Amino acid sequence: MKNETQEKEMKLRIALICGLMAIGLWGWGQVEHQPQRIHYFPDNGRNYSILDPGQELLQRNLMISNQAGGYGVSFALSFDKSSWNGFALGPRYSSIFSLDGEEGCYIRIRTQFGQTPDSITEIVYFLIRGKCYSVYWNTTLKRWDLVENACRAN
Repeated sequence: MKNETQEKEMKLRIALICGLMAIGLWGWGQVEHQPQRIHYFPDNGRNYSILDPGQELLQRNLMISNQAGGYGVSFALSFDKSSWNGFALGPRYSSIFSLDGEEGCYIRIRTQFGQTPDSITEIVYFLIRGKCYSVYWNTTLKRWDLVENACRAN
C-alpha cells in the first residue's frame, strides 16, 4: 500500500515537473519569436542611400539607423507588444532586423531625464517590413523619436 501511494506521488511530481517545463519552454519560445538583429554596421555618410542594404534583404526585413553623431540609443522591438527584445545602436550605426515573415513590428523608445518613473517618456510605433527608419533626437519634444527615411537609391 505504501509503495502504491509513493508511486502515485512520484507520477504526480513528474507530471507537475513536465507541465512546468512545458510552460517554461513555451514562454521562452515566445521571446525567441521576436525581431532579431542580423546586421550591424557603421554609417559613414550623410546620404541614406549609402546605407542601401540591397533589395532582397530589405524586402524581408527592416533597417533602423542612429543618426545622432555623439550618442548611442536603446530601444526594444516586439511583434506583440508583450515580449520585447532590447537593442542598442552606437552613434552613426545602423542595423537590419529580421522580421521572421511578419509584416512588421513595434518599436518602443524611452527617454529618461531623472530617477523617478514620471521622468520617463515612451513612444511606441509600428514599423513596416521593407522600410528604413532613423532614431533621432527630437529637439521640439525633447525626446528620442523615429522617422521613416528613404534607404533606396532612386
